[in-house]
Amino acid sequence: MVCEATPVGNDLIYGYPIEKMKRSHRLTPINTDDAVWPTRLRLLSCVLLLLSTLSVFAQAQNNPNTQVQTQELLKKDIPISLKPVKHKSGEGKGWDKEFGRLFKLERPKPWSITPYSSTLVLWTSNARLEKKSEKEDWILVQREGVNVKYQIDENWRLGASYAFETIRYDRNANLDTDAHIPEFSVNRRLPWNWNVTVGDRGTWLDSPRSNTEVYRENRPYFLATQSQSYFNHHLYWFYGFQYDHRFAHPVTFDRDEYTVFTGISHDWTPKLVSQFAIRQTWQIYDFQNPAQPANGREEWISSGILQTVWQPLAWLQLTGFAMAVHDNSINSTHDYEVGNVGGELRLFWKF
Repeated sequence: MVCEATPVGNDLIYGYPIEKMKRSHRLTPINTDDAVWPTRLRLLSCVLLLLSTLSVFAQAQNNPNTQVQTQELLKKDIPISLKPVKHKSGEGKGWDKEFGRLFKLERPKPWSITPYSSTLVLWTSNARLEKKSEKEDWILVQREGVNVKYQIDENWRLGASYAFETIRYDRNANLDTDAHIPEFSVNRRLPWNWNVTVGDRGTWLDSPRSNTEVYRENRPYFLATQSQSYFNHHLYWFYGFQYDHRFAHPVTFDRDEYTVFTGISHDWTPKLVSQFAIRQTWQIYDFQNPAQPANGREEWISSGILQTVWQPLAWLQLTGFAMAVHDNSINSTHDYEVGNVGGELRLFWKF
C-alpha cells in the first residue's frame, strides 16, 4: 500500500487569456474643470472593474487546481505488487495489493472479482494547500468500486478496476469533487523477488456544485518493486521505482513524473499489519507552445506515511493512518506543506 502523494502545485491551469475590456464610449477632453472629475471617475470605475474580473478569474482557476492536488493527496495506497516468499515448508506468503495485508498463498483461482465500499474520514492541516494562512478542515471520502484480476500463470497477471469517489469538505465546500477512476494493468513476476507492472489509469473530476468537469487525466505508468523478508517473514523491507506520464485536459500541465520509494511492513498477527513508507517524487512539466505558466516548472515532493491495517473479519478492514507532504517547487506559485490524519472503514467481498 503506497503513498500516492503527487501534488501538482498551484498555478493558472486553464491558461485562457483575459480579453481586454472594450469601452463603447470615448473620453473626450473638455477644457472645463467640471468635466475632469466625471472623466476620472469613469477611469477609476474601469480599473476597479478590471481588478474585480481578475480576482474572479484567479479564484476560478485556483479551486480546480486545488481540487486536483487534494484528490491526489487522498491516495495513501502504496503500489506494492504481489511478493511471494517461500518458506522451508514450501508454503508461501504474499502481499494483497488491494487491501494491504499478508496472506498465505494457495493455488490461485484464475479469476477474482472484489467489489468494495469504503468510508474515509480525515483531518487535514492545509485544505487549500497554501504556503501561508493555512486552513485546517475535515474531509469525508466515500468510495465504491470493483477490482478484477486474472492469473494467467504463476508469473503473469492481468488487472482491471473502477472506483467512484465523492469528496466532501466541511468548511471548503467549493473544493468538493466527484471522481471516476478506471485502471488497467499487466504484472510480471521476475527472479529475485522483483515485480514489474505496466498500466494505465484515468481520472475524471467533476464539480457537484456546477455539474462541470474540473480535470481529466490519462496516466500510463511503469512500476518496478522488490522486497526482502526478515524475522521468519514477519518483517518486510520494500523499495521500488515508478515512472508516470500525465496527459492532462483541459489544463496545460502535461508532465513526466519520477518516483522512488522505500519502507518497512510488519505483521503483528495474521490480521494486523503496520507499515511505514517514504517517497520522493520529481515532476517535470512539458513545454507548452504558445508559452504557458507551467513552462519550466518542476515539483520536488517529499512524503511519508505511517498506517496500521486491521482485518477482524473476512469482509471488513479498518485502517488508521498519518501522512505528511512537503512540496518544493521551481518556477511555481508557491511551496506548501500539509499533514493528514484519519481512518477508513472498508467492506468488501472477494469472489
